[in-house]
Amino acid sequence: MRYKEKEFILNDGSRITLRSAEKEDAEMVLDFMIKTADQTDFLLSTSDYFRKISVEEEEAWISRHIESDSCILIVIKDGKMIASSQIDFMTAREKERHRSSVGITVEKEYWNKGIGTIIFKEFIDIARNHQGTEQIELGVIITNERARHLYEKMGFRETGVIPRALKLPDGTYLDEILMTRFLDEE
Repeated sequence: MRYKEKEFILNDGSRITLRSAEKEDAEMVLDFMIKTADQTDFLLSTSDYFRKISVEEEEAWISRHIESDSCILIVIKDGKMIASSQIDFMTAREKERHRSSVGITVEKEYWNKGIGTIIFKEFIDIARNHQGTEQIELGVIITNERARHLYEKMGFRETGVIPRALKLPDGTYLDEILMTRFLDEE
């Protein structure tokens, strides 16, 4: 799905553009994911994982999202990509069609500037307008207090825990909290 480009003002007064990722953005998206994967242990993949993806594979992944109900949004500030996010609708199986899931990555330099709030407001609106969607789901690493605060502020609540969901290179395990936002609740 394509998203109509919008401009927003961050907490610090600077302007950003929120838009769909396009096939031509593939290299920029990969570079962004490599960079941000090294900034935190809270992402599911490592920078090495993203280094193994070719630009052509990334182009194909973006194209599949454009042609589907799902949506990849990127944030551009001063010509630079500073955030990536996606919403996926579970349309393949009839009994799951009421569900959607989201993921978000923001470059560390831009944490706590309001980007997550902007993206989640847009995703909630997109989900509400997607036929049959009743809930949005996500996972957050238990030690990621900053993200948990955002998700709770946006109406998500804890619905479960996956113990030892991630295993870091040093052998440390991290639990993942599952959170859900029911669209019929304010």
